[in-house]
Amino acid sequence: MCAPRGGGKRLFAFAHLNATVSIVFCVAAIWTIVLTLYAIWGFRLTRTGRRFIREVSNSWPPEAGDIKHGITLGIGLMIASIVLEALFPGGEKNATSYAKTDIDHFFLLIAYIVASISEEIQFRGYFLQQLAVYTRSTGSAIVLQAVFFVFMHGLDQSVSGYLTRFAIGIVFGIAAINRKSLWPSITAHLLINITVFIVALY
Repeated sequence: MCAPRGGGKRLFAFAHLNATVSIVFCVAAIWTIVLTLYAIWGFRLTRTGRRFIREVSNSWPPEAGDIKHGITLGIGLMIASIVLEALFPGGEKNATSYAKTDIDHFFLLIAYIVASISEEIQFRGYFLQQLAVYTRSTGSAIVLQAVFFVFMHGLDQSVSGYLTRFAIGIVFGIAAINRKSLWPSITAHLLINITVFIVALY
């Protein structure tokens, strides 16, 4: 199991708000890893066979330019989200507010880190490429994957939440195409998620 069940605590804090949600965060991390593996395994729509990303190369270690680009994107998008929240107040409840114990916070942090990487592989890696093949338009593919990215985060978001995630999807999609790498968006996504996690704790 991902977390202990001692002390009469229940598994799902959404049903029992006084309970630990470690198992929920752990399952979320595992599920997003499974989706990522499926995306990597997935067949291409073109005749290139079973390949992950055709145009985008992601060699290790990442290039310094990609990391710098990602940090710039992350900071810029965080500033944009603050502006959008000021324009459209009444933000949504952050996942951190459900965490009650240290182990909750630990598994939530793991889920945030895993999501930063896996969502980029899924949306800016796999879906963007597949949609570009379907639509025969890179621009349409960028917009569509950004829309999917927004609704993947749920239907109960605030206005600023919808707008921020749509902007993130667009900017990350453009970065993946222009830089021919997922490292800028992975770096930016990590920076955003870890910052949100730290700010929500204090």
